[in-house]
Amino acid sequence: MTRYVIEGARVFDGEHLIGVRTVEVEGARIVAVGAPAPAAAERVDGSGATLLPGLIDAHTHADLETLGHALQFGVTTELDMLSFPQTMAAVRRAAAERTDIADARSASMALTAPGGYPTQLRGNLNDPELPTVARPDDAARFVDERIAEGADYIKLIIESGKTLGKDVPVVEEGIVKAAVAAAHDRDRMAIAHALTIEATR
Repeated sequence: MTRYVIEGARVFDGEHLIGVRTVEVEGARIVAVGAPAPAAAERVDGSGATLLPGLIDAHTHADLETLGHALQFGVTTELDMLSFPQTMAAVRRAAAERTDIADARSASMALTAPGGYPTQLRGNLNDPELPTVARPDDAARFVDERIAEGADYIKLIIESGKTLGKDVPVVEEGIVKAAVAAAHDRDRMAIAHALTIEATR
């Protein structure tokens, strides 16, 4: 297992800048901060740099190129918020195997109403048909299908489209509640796209 120490870097621990510290790493884990460096450890000179926890980009539509760019800027994980499963499966495999791109988590497809956002934006892109949910009784099926695609969490789109200059059908509250309950029953977080105070409430 690879063992090394980073010396001379200022350390930000996620809450405080704690000054210059030696940071010891074993494999993929930080095992010590501020302890004396083991004599046999490989050394990395961090002088003039700041060492901080990897950043998380909480809303992306990930692909291999953007994951590479993200890592260059300190983003170690991207949360993908809507992708086609056949595309995301390859991205997830690469992120699990490679160290030159950020990691990725995904919602797979997002829950929306028939004719709801963003279906009206995708028609000319030759995309597969976006799944929709019209009744609370169909919410659990939607959640199960996303989990089968590898979804880490379930995304619901609560969007009238008015802020984007369009008026589109919105997912009914009963469907939202049923989908959230189904996600939680399956140990998945449910998250929502909501651009207005009204939609958020």
